[in-house]
Amino acid sequence: MIQTWSVGSLPVTRWRNGGGETREIIAIAGPEGSDFLWRASIATLDKDGPFSRFSGIDRVITLLEGAGVILTVDGENIPRRYIPHWLFPVTAPVLHVSQARARILIL
Repeated sequence: MIQTWSVGSLPVTRWRNGGGETREIIAIAGPEGSDFLWRASIATLDKDGPFSRFSGIDRVITLLEGAGVILTVDGENIPRRYIPHWLFPVTAPVLHVSQARARILIL
């Protein structure tokens, strides 16, 4: 059976750093003491800042809405406008600079 939903109906969680919010689509629980084993969510980037770290979790992001996002990884700026997705490993400290408000899909 296909289940439909709207982004607006998903619960909102503000980021710890205040730079955005996440709407969780689905999450698979991880071992005790971890945030999750696997998750799909839609995040809205409100202001520049770091992505939170989740121990043991690599992420793939895809731009859904907005003018683009510049990711800074180890001091290198990586624009994300037309490239459909980008993987960053758990070990990479990643900052984002939104050129305007942006919405991304995170897996």
